[in-house]
Amino acid sequence: MEHKPRIFIGSASSGIQVAEKLKVELSNWAICDTWAQTGVFGLNKNYLDQLLEHLNLYDYCIMVATGADETTSNGVTRISPRDNVIFELGLFMGRLGRDRTFYVFEEGAKLLSDFEGITLPKFPRRKGKAQDNAISVCAAKIKEHIDNRTGIFEGGLFPAVPLAFGYFNNFISVVCEKLINVKRAKINGVETSITDFELRILIPNDIVDDMKKKVAAARNIKNWELISVQAPETRSYDFYADVDFRDGKATLKDVPTTLLSLRQTIVEFMKITQIGENQKQRIVEIREILRFKSVLEYLISKNSYTKDFVKIEIVDI
Repeated sequence: MEHKPRIFIGSASSGIQVAEKLKVELSNWAICDTWAQTGVFGLNKNYLDQLLEHLNLYDYCIMVATGADETTSNGVTRISPRDNVIFELGLFMGRLGRDRTFYVFEEGAKLLSDFEGITLPKFPRRKGKAQDNAISVCAAKIKEHIDNRTGIFEGGLFPAVPLAFGYFNNFISVVCEKLINVKRAKINGVETSITDFELRILIPNDIVDDMKKKVAAARNIKNWELISVQAPETRSYDFYADVDFRDGKATLKDVPTTLLSLRQTIVEFMKITQIGENQKQRIVEIREILRFKSVLEYLISKNSYTKDFVKIEIVDI
């Protein structure tokens, strides 16, 4: 499962050529949509409502500011970007954050005082080779910025990050710590020595509504067993898992059904904002599954009880 960064590129009509050039420069590693391309904004729908929908679908935003208008301030007339470009910049920055929103502007265009002192990608007003080269440089800087970021804890509206923390703290770290310290467990009531183990987390590639039923069916088919990890200082910790012993090593497999809460959040939120199309829902779902996985991998790598004992894979349940 792969999730390329999704980038929305907005502009006024006068900046669409610049937006398209940025798209060409970035499309070899990211999925880029400009506001004017077919299918991005549908027919018979309010533009603002659709714009609000798009806030949930994209990981990054680039707003191209060209001198489409003239404004006079304190007796000085200057070329200025369209009001809607500034408005959309604010919308995306409010949702995605300033580190995931880029403002690419035409030299000479009026700059908001809030951006004074900030290094921004820019391009010359005159079309030609110099402008094309400057746009290529802008795209390269944006790519470098994105490549150098982790962003795994930026959860947006959906709870992939807190769910990962909860699953790690309440299950993964607890099980590993107890098995490492106690080196035994009850498997279907039978005391069993476990001197070496591997815990495999099987993340479903599709968190459908009937995921719990699918997991239950898998447990029945594969005879998942009731594991009870004993620890003298606390209560026993019980869970179901697929257990396989080979060469004295126990492999335990678990599916984080807590992800069903993520599914419910996505579905309910999309109902509220009327963006329940399957394709859009799937885009968000894949992104959040991968974010859940990334946070888990980070937490596992930083914990001495888990870093050598836990493996994660995305599977078809």
